[in-house]
Amino acid sequence: MRDKIAQIVNEHETMNGVDHKGAADSIIAALPDMVVPLVWTRADLSAWGEISKTSCGIYNLAWTFEDYIGIEDTLFSVFFNGQEIYREMGIEDHNAKTAANAHHRAQIMAAFGVTL
Repeated sequence: MRDKIAQIVNEHETMNGVDHKGAADSIIAALPDMVVPLVWTRADLSAWGEISKTSCGIYNLAWTFEDYIGIEDTLFSVFFNGQEIYREMGIEDHNAKTAANAHHRAQIMAAFGVTL
């Protein structure tokens, strides 16, 4: 993170010093990409289906087989502190994990007063 911020400040150097506002705007714009993605543990069986948890323990990804109109499919749900924030029928969990990471970044950025 330090190297990325130093690079941004260096890019905003002018002959009269540093373009402070430009550097600050660029740093703020770069912060979401500096948030480390969630790390998921392996799946555990539960009464609901299978659950993967993040290393921080706040996000859970659960999936189960659902039967809609005679078609069995996999339902992926992401929970943040027990509240469902994402739900999708699909064949893999990539979109659910992407949604969890987007929520994670938004939560961290909100702590800085930045809305994504």
